[in-house]
Amino acid sequence: MTRILLALIAITGVAAGAAALRVWAALGGRLDPDLVMTTPAADAALLAIGGTVALVILVGAFALLAPRWTPVSGSLAPAGRTARLAAVLVVGTLIGLGVASLGIRLADGRDTARPFWLLLAVSVLLTAPTAALVSWLVGDLAWRGTPAPTPESRERPWPFVAMALLAIVAAVPPALDAADPDTNPDRVCDARLECRWMTVEADQLSHADRPTRVLRYGLRPADRERHGTLVMVTGGPGVSGIVAYDQGESTLDPRLTDWLDIVAFDPRGVGDSGYRDCPDASQRYGQVMDGRLTASMIETFVSDCLRDAEVDPSTLADYGSANIAEDIETIRLDLGVDRIALYGESYGTAIAQRYALAHPDRLDALILDGPLDISAPTDRTWAESTASFEATLAATFDACRADTDCADDMPDPDGAWRRTLAALDGRAEVARYADSAGDPTNWPVIRSAVVDSVLNGLYGETGRMLALRAIAAADRGDWVPMARLVHAGLGTLEPSATSSDFAYYATWCADRVVVPPDGGLGAYLRSADDAGLTTPPMADVYLSGAACHAWPIPPGPLPASTLPAGSDFPVVILTAAADPITPAATAYRLADRFRATTDVYMVATSGGPHVTFGRGDACPDDVVAELLTSGSRPRRSITSCPGAVIDPYVGLVRRAVGEDELSFLGRSLAVELLATPEYQDWDGAAPLAFGCRFGGRIEVARRDQADRIDVRGCQVVEGRSLSGTGTYRDDGSVEFEVTFARGSLRYDIDAAGHARWSGTVDGRAITGRG
Repeated sequence: MTRILLALIAITGVAAGAAALRVWAALGGRLDPDLVMTTPAADAALLAIGGTVALVILVGAFALLAPRWTPVSGSLAPAGRTARLAAVLVVGTLIGLGVASLGIRLADGRDTARPFWLLLAVSVLLTAPTAALVSWLVGDLAWRGTPAPTPESRERPWPFVAMALLAIVAAVPPALDAADPDTNPDRVCDARLECRWMTVEADQLSHADRPTRVLRYGLRPADRERHGTLVMVTGGPGVSGIVAYDQGESTLDPRLTDWLDIVAFDPRGVGDSGYRDCPDASQRYGQVMDGRLTASMIETFVSDCLRDAEVDPSTLADYGSANIAEDIETIRLDLGVDRIALYGESYGTAIAQRYALAHPDRLDALILDGPLDISAPTDRTWAESTASFEATLAATFDACRADTDCADDMPDPDGAWRRTLAALDGRAEVARYADSAGDPTNWPVIRSAVVDSVLNGLYGETGRMLALRAIAAADRGDWVPMARLVHAGLGTLEPSATSSDFAYYATWCADRVVVPPDGGLGAYLRSADDAGLTTPPMADVYLSGAACHAWPIPPGPLPASTLPAGSDFPVVILTAAADPITPAATAYRLADRFRATTDVYMVATSGGPHVTFGRGDACPDDVVAELLTSGSRPRRSITSCPGAVIDPYVGLVRRAVGEDELSFLGRSLAVELLATPEYQDWDGAAPLAFGCRFGGRIEVARRDQADRIDVRGCQVVEGRSLSGTGTYRDDGSVEFEVTFARGSLRYDIDAAGHARWSGTVDGRAITGRG
């Protein structure tokens, strides 16, 4: 019986020690330094603690019962050395257990907690050899003094020793490798970006109960000597910073990649940072927006979204910008750098401002591109954005009137837009063109999707041009360009989820601030109606914030201060006159406020997209790159950059009277490429495929500063199937070598759309231009 009890002590010690080692190993991964426990280690900690308690009970039981079960004759003197060693191990183990338990209880961070978990692991693991030694001692004492010991009268303890050693050998290596594979080792995301995972506190502000979550970030080391570290914060919210960086690296100023370590990260709820989403609920919600929302519709969406995302409502505050800002601070600590430069774009500027408020002494520079004003009530921000969208749409229509080709296609843009929406009031249109596999497919077009697509197009010059083109075609009864705009990205070769609708609302709603009193959802909708903010089609902009009035988290008050205390870093604010979502007036308001504490520099683009830095435009890029790489501050407080409202307009394809068929064929092929939203929005990374109007498809891949084009049975003119190859160059020119039923042709089309061709048709050599 004694040996059975000792065997249980040994096995329990091995199990508890292995569990404690598992905790120790998990705390050795990339962690928020404030953590004393992580989610992956919590179960192991319970096992370790439970095993330790059981171990103490078993040792106590052995101390009380062993004298009764073991017939000892004589004294301990004959086994004195063994007894002393056993006593030292028992006392040392108990002291180790006590010190470790106290240290774990008092630890205030992972660096403090980890040594005590190791001490606990060693202490409980020592119980295995201690039990084996005591087992040997008890067995030795049990037969001492008997006249003639036999193998049967003395049970050797070697089975217990072997069992304990084997258990240790089996348990320790897995325990040492116990850190979660998603949070400990690094891996390469692509050729340049090293992706890392960290475990951070779910609530970085109050540290309530210290639950944890995974944070993913990527590091691009400087190509040359590192002059600093730039952390980039994407907008949205709810957009993957890792994916956004991958897509935009090719247009990033090379001075930044030469001299700076660049960091991008996935915010909470996005990508590999605990992805949560509710796409089905969001899609249903989007179909009923368009100015027709009721309180019950909004409440239904919120409950459906939280259910689909499988999120505990009590954790919704964790998704706010202040917590994300602390995630950035945790990344800084993990990198081991004293200061960072912080670039925020769009909603990322709210996160960047929160970081500047919390950690002004850790900033080299703050760059805000298309900024929000975190001091403004959230509903007022949406009202200003609604007015800005209306102004950008009006500027887009004015740009169309000033463009000869656009004016020819659409003399009255305002009227065409109204007629397009009226045609979809209460009904849907169907457009037919090929999918990415080349098969002709019917594509539905509904009013809410058209409104969303046109409003999304207003974010940039290319999108505005494509929106104008789609409206002009729809007004003529051709819904294919509009359907392409609505369904852009569907059916491509490698679709990827780069954003989260849940995270979008979760962050906005956690950040919502109000001027008391807050009257609730009903009062919000009534006041919006009275202010004319729910009038289609711009209602979609203002009502983007409606869900937050039903979100199960209370709004906050306006912040007491939005200016960093004692800031010594320069602030660069970038804005564009045609920015629809963050109007230029907001940028100038922020600049006036920051000037009270630090040096502020404005970079203002005429026309322009929503955000201007890192898009290949030298004017704003030079200001930022010079500041970050050499410390050179702009010579002027305001730098004015040229810009346009729309890209050069690509006219609708109509065969002119007397136009040669071959000219029309080549022109149609070029337009099919250049006026396709999927191609215009393509980042050049993964191969792209999209369908042609009447069947077949075009495939595109980026090679050597140009786009390689494969034409596969593409019918841009019904009944004329083209196959071949082409190249689209960075200067805007394109060439094709195609074959069709009547022969083969080579087309050269310059950036202005002028074409030359040569080849063989019906057995005759021909040349031409158009």
